[in-house]
Amino acid sequence: MVNSILRIGKSTTYAPAGLESQYPYGEQRVVKSVASSTSLTLDANVATSRSGVKYRISDPIDLDVILYDAFLRCCDKHLARALRAKNYRQAKLDYEEALRDAREKDCRGIQPVIAGARGPYPSRLTDSSSRSLTGYS
Repeated sequence: MVNSILRIGKSTTYAPAGLESQYPYGEQRVVKSVASSTSLTLDANVATSRSGVKYRISDPIDLDVILYDAFLRCCDKHLARALRAKNYRQAKLDYEEALRDAREKDCRGIQPVIAGARGPYPSRLTDSSSRSLTGYS
């Protein structure tokens, strides 16, 4: 669980989901260490004290559904590059196409808060430059 994201809900009935969901989280923190099954340390103190609310612990990589394919194609591209595979050019083209597709589908109005991140950030993929999203070729 170290480096996982702890999302603290606002509801005592429903576990929190994303900020734009029907049940948004009130705050999120990064799990820094786990001492036992009932004790853990977070990256910072929780700002608001809550009692009996639901929570969710998620993977550090918590992608919006529209980004899954682009993320996987990016992994394929970097693996092909690292292995000096013959299909690197095709993997790169597949990634660029998946990223274009994700940008077209992205219609969020706000950027979710990412634990430990610093802002400001573009609000949508289409507002970002290609260079900042693709890294190196």
